[in-house]
Amino acid sequence: MAGVSPGTVDRVIHQRNEVSPATRTRILKILKKTGYTPNLIAKSLASKKKYRIAALLPSASNDNPYWALPLKGVEKAIAEISDFNGSVDQYFFDLNNEASFIRVSDDLIKDPPDGILFPPVFPKSSLKIIQHLEAKQIPYVFIDSSLDDRNSLSYIGQDAMQSGFLAAKLICYGLRDRETILVINLARPEGIMHHLQKRQKGFISYFNTCRYDKKVRIDSLEIDLTQAGEPELHLDEYFIRNGEVRAIFVTSSKVHKIARYLKAYGKAQILLVGYDLIEENKVYLNDGTIDFLISQQPETQGYLGIMTLFRHLNRQNIPGPVQYSPIDIITAENINYYPYP
Repeated sequence: MAGVSPGTVDRVIHQRNEVSPATRTRILKILKKTGYTPNLIAKSLASKKKYRIAALLPSASNDNPYWALPLKGVEKAIAEISDFNGSVDQYFFDLNNEASFIRVSDDLIKDPPDGILFPPVFPKSSLKIIQHLEAKQIPYVFIDSSLDDRNSLSYIGQDAMQSGFLAAKLICYGLRDRETILVINLARPEGIMHHLQKRQKGFISYFNTCRYDKKVRIDSLEIDLTQAGEPELHLDEYFIRNGEVRAIFVTSSKVHKIARYLKAYGKAQILLVGYDLIEENKVYLNDGTIDFLISQQPETQGYLGIMTLFRHLNRQNIPGPVQYSPIDIITAENINYYPYP
């Protein structure tokens, strides 16, 4: 169509030199008109180059079952790229132990992969590995959470501020004037993750808009679940001192731990909103203790993270620096229509 050789078209597609401006413009117009994109499978087979990607994830455990969900997405991507010169090495660290993250990431970069997928849950330690990756020009993708002003190939996850804003709006449908809302972060005070802080900030910002004119009191608790007797100790103390609470917003997937407490102590009438479709949360959603779950499709994040890196390594266009996950509102009435996890 362009009246040039396949090699010239190839140089334009892959943004190489040795093509005149007029020819480049003519080819780009044809590509846009026809909607042409390179075939990922054909490109990977033709190149015969093998790409090795690393997935650095928190270990899924009884305390952190959420992380089994992104891993499912990673494994789905592995199955798709394994026949096309792609492989994924999996590395796991303890989410409650930053030293574990440092140790595992140090092991990873001793034999650098062609790309890396990871959630920057420990910002300072993540910056160290990022500096190494950028020095070596190794692309990396964030999932679940992000770090501002970094040169990641892409961030795949929720708009944390907007999801917190949405949680506030859901809760406010059930509020009367001058009632109390409790925001709970289930993490060590020094280890509260960046995206949890953004969710809380988004939640509070809702009440600073003109959309809401009732006066409410917003309290917050930071509870370290690694301490014995938690979250019961903090919650007992809070309710003794403060009495009635109309609603609770939990900024993480561990909302089931709060639901268990509310049900055990006859407080299940409190509106409760949290995150993610893990099995423990589904139980309390179905029995009415949890009113709303906000889902961020973590399986899709894991899958898209690997596929984004693989497409980039095969010189195929990727969606862009941010790929936001849908913000799904899950209730007992619609939970059966969600096939995951």
